[in-house]
Amino acid sequence: MDPLRYSKSYRVNNENKLEFGLSLVRVRSWVHRFINNCRRSREERTHGELTADEVRSTEEKIIKKAQYESYPDEIEALKQNRNLPKKSSILTFTPILMDGL
Repeated sequence: MDPLRYSKSYRVNNENKLEFGLSLVRVRSWVHRFINNCRRSREERTHGELTADEVRSTEEKIIKKAQYESYPDEIEALKQNRNLPKKSSILTFTPILMDGL
């Protein structure tokens, strides 16, 4: 199985980090599929290998969760169209919200 077949281009120097990242995304993708399949009738369930859309969706969920955990005040300020806190470590990057990310 080629793990990069199901992912975007990853550039990480440490191979262990890359493998962990890919396995995290794939395992979470399988868990999301299992949960979704449990909610559907047998005829509507998804079978086969993970799709690129399933993996992408999982990547976005992981990124979104990490961002919310790291920058909750900044995200709330952006949602409410307020200025970022002056002590924010990301202030110099001029962050914006796109699709909740």
